[in-house]
Amino acid sequence: MREWAYRANEKRRSLEDTRRLVDEHGLLARAAHRKDRSIVPFVREVQVGDTLYFYYRAGRAIVPLGSYRVLPGGEPRFPSIEGAALVRVAPVAENEVLLSLLRAPPSRKKATGYKVDPVLGDFTGFRLERLADVSPPAFHVWQFPSQGTLTGKRAEAPAPEALLSRITHDTRVMAGRACVRGMRVTVGTVLGLMAAGHAEAEILAEYPYLEPLDLRAALAYAAYRLEEREIPLEAA
Repeated sequence: MREWAYRANEKRRSLEDTRRLVDEHGLLARAAHRKDRSIVPFVREVQVGDTLYFYYRAGRAIVPLGSYRVLPGGEPRFPSIEGAALVRVAPVAENEVLLSLLRAPPSRKKATGYKVDPVLGDFTGFRLERLADVSPPAFHVWQFPSQGTLTGKRAEAPAPEALLSRITHDTRVMAGRACVRGMRVTVGTVLGLMAAGHAEAEILAEYPYLEPLDLRAALAYAAYRLEEREIPLEAA
């Protein structure tokens, strides 16, 4: 099971509204798609049984709301979205109080409030169960993506040799240029996308057969080649 951190903030709802939603209704309101209909990074990777640490940023202050276990959906109130722990909040009578809270205008000025998912057309989120005996880790240990609110706990960094083993040379593939795991994706292609400012999530969406470690492997290979030294040999 993986561990995740979620960072809510004042841009949507107040701390009180957010705490009420998660504590009284066991829901973290989170859309799967952005306004441009692209998928929000990490959202579909969260699985039932994972642990989620919830924080709230108020100005510069960080308030840990608690530690939670991600629960499965349940018909008819919370139909699961296929392939993910994310659920829809069904418009049924049993959800009227919850839906009223989600639809209510925010109490804080300039806050946007909760929005329905622009693709799915419903309020969506994760169902949560509080883990009373588990304290959230210190907030600073998490590395959130740019402008992101959800991130996963990083695994132990692989050894450089393990990263470099992902880079292959085969004269039958891309004329022998350095490629990722024997595929027709060159290190140069990956580095070019990074240099052009494409985020990791964008590259992985464009090349769904790549893995996050493949991108790190391309960087490791570039660093390795830059550190190479040619030693001139003296004539015998």
